[in-house]
Amino acid sequence: MASRTPLLRRRTARLMQAGAVALATLTALVVHAPTAAASDVCGRQVGGDILVAYNATGGQGGPLGCPTTDELATPDGIGRYNHFSGGSVYL
Repeated sequence: MASRTPLLRRRTARLMQAGAVALATLTALVVHAPTAAASDVCGRQVGGDILVAYNATGGQGGPLGCPTTDELATPDGIGRYNHFSGGSVYL
């Protein structure tokens, strides 16, 4: 049972990180922060409410890290998303 402790700690840390990202995103949406213009972050384009949520989590120094994609449209054409080294933000 003791050998499972490191695995549980890693899983708990990942869940806490995901929760922090979700909370920051929700906070940005509830506050109705002004839409931000697209910015170059680590060589990728991040903009609008995704940029607001990204900056609310700490930007490059936060749990999301650098973006791995430019901001893209969801398949249904309604939403937007960015993937980051530490997770994704969909709005």
